This record gives sequence, C-alpha cells and structure tokens, in this order.
Amino acid sequence: TPTTETQVVLALDQRVGYIVNLPDDLMLQTTYSLEDIYKKSYGQRIAESVETNLLGLQDGFSQVVGNAAADISIPVVLKAWTLLRRANAPMTDNHLVIEPGQYEVLLDTDKLTKVDSVSYPMAESPIVKGEIGQIFGFRCAASNLVETAAEGGYGNLAFQREAIALGILKEISTEMLARTHFSTRIGLKHFYGFIELRDNHGVRVLARA
Repeated sequence: TPTTETQVVLALDQRVGYIVNLPDDLMLQTTYSLEDIYKKSYGQRIAESVETNLLGLQDGFSQVVGNAAADISIPVVLKAWTLLRRANAPMTDNHLVIEPGQYEVLLDTDKLTKVDSVSYPMAESPIVKGEIGQIFGFRCAASNLVETAAEGGYGNLAFQREAIALGILKEISTEMLARTHFSTRIGLKHFYGFIELRDNHGVRVLARA
C-alpha cells in the first residue's frame, strides 16, 4: 500500500530592494567609487534580510532543546544531534547557528578548546582563530540575526539542510535608474521564497539572552 504523500508549496513571493541616491557633489568630493561601495553594502543588507527570514523559521519547529534561562552547553548540542539522528536526518550538511554571546560560551568550553579533547593544528585552534569549526558534525556559525524566542532568550537553530527550503526567483541584481535632482540613482532588488520543509530535521536550541 503506497503511503500518502504530502505537498509543500514554496511561494516565491518575497521582494526586497533599495534605491540609493548619490548626490553629484558627494561623488565629486571622493576618489572612491561610491557606486561600487554602496552596491556591495546594500547587497549585504538584502542578504541579511533573507538570513533573517530563514532563521525566523526556528519558531515553527516542534523539537526543542535547551533552556531560555541558561547558557548553551555541549550536552544541549548533543541532544539536538540525537533528535536529528532519531529522525534519520542525513549526517551531512548539519548546521548550528547561534547568537554571538552563546557562541562565546562555546568558545570558552574546555572540551572544545583543550588539546587533550581535540588535537587541533595550532593554526586551526579555536583559541587562535576564534572559530569553533564543527561539533558532533554541526558546522557552527554565529549570527546577530538569531531571533528571540517566545519563551525568552534566543531561539538558536540546529538543522540538517533539508529542514528548510529557499527558492530564488531572481538573484540580487542592480541597475542604474534615471537621474533625478542632480543625483546618480542605483536600484537593487531580490525576489525569493522560503518555507519549512521537514519539521523533524530542525531543532530549536534555546539559550539565555
């Protein structure tokens, strides 16, 4: 007997963009290419908008570990690992995205930094680089865009890649717009959509603010 298939609809309905006005007098007073600088800067802002949307999906995941009144810890991360394994999530493409203050807590954890736990080459040591690398197969990253949780504290996110889907209708693009009021006008835009795809491939990791 075949199983009942479910359908997930990914709506590509998100639009974000900026229009930047660069006055002629400002352009004349600098030797730098302000057009290139602002294209890069506002392109990053658009990327942050997408990241905010994706990290915001944490509040929809039903699996929760950690405590909104306590720091993140190795046992909490291991519990998230266990939940993903029980869901038969692939061992590859696992990620842990946490708020910078909680990333600091992990960086100050002896089990991750002591050479008798993990024999890092000197150039790769968290003490030297300030980067954790991996914990139990999770690639670790810090983000200022991690959201606060409904329970209080932060709603960090441990997930396997198939937990969420990002569909891009049009990559970030720029175009020169008609000049107005003695200014160069630049437009930047991005069209995309996002959705929770597999609930049991994501885990909310609560930690205090």
